[in-house]
Amino acid sequence: MQAILKRDAWWLMPMAVWLTLALSIAEGQEQKILPGDSLKIIVQQDASLSRVYQVDDRGNLPMPLIGVIKAAGLTPKELAEEIARRLREGDFLRNPQVKVEIVERSQQKVSVGGAVRKAGEFPLQPGWRLSDALREADPSSVADLSAIRLERLDGTIRTINFLRFQQEGSRGGGM
Repeated sequence: MQAILKRDAWWLMPMAVWLTLALSIAEGQEQKILPGDSLKIIVQQDASLSRVYQVDDRGNLPMPLIGVIKAAGLTPKELAEEIARRLREGDFLRNPQVKVEIVERSQQKVSVGGAVRKAGEFPLQPGWRLSDALREADPSSVADLSAIRLERLDGTIRTINFLRFQQEGSRGGGM
């Protein structure tokens, strides 16, 4: 996974802690494609294009005839539409019927940086919460846990006061 924040930029926010979550599933939304995912692509009119493809670390999907497509961040339906559009516009097929299915997810990770003793990427375990990621990274004594910056791969950024959460308890929340 390509890091959103550079590892050697730790000195820019020496008291802060930030997390980058490689999460793809938001409630009620179709799964988005992530770097490293394996995709089964079926082009009904051309069996030579139908097979399992791997999205590279940058989120790109190279395909014969149509070149490289930025697949990460798209849903399978959106990617199928883009493949069909390129096949049609490139005069390869008149009315391409394309189906895309995620057959294997990339391993999801959490990146922790800032004022922690063990900055880096950690495999995201099922059921993990913010507290679990912080425990793995071992915040230093100068870490400002009242302003943890949470970034998702979809670009969403949120600042969380983890100290306040600890003081108030978990009252149905999931940190």
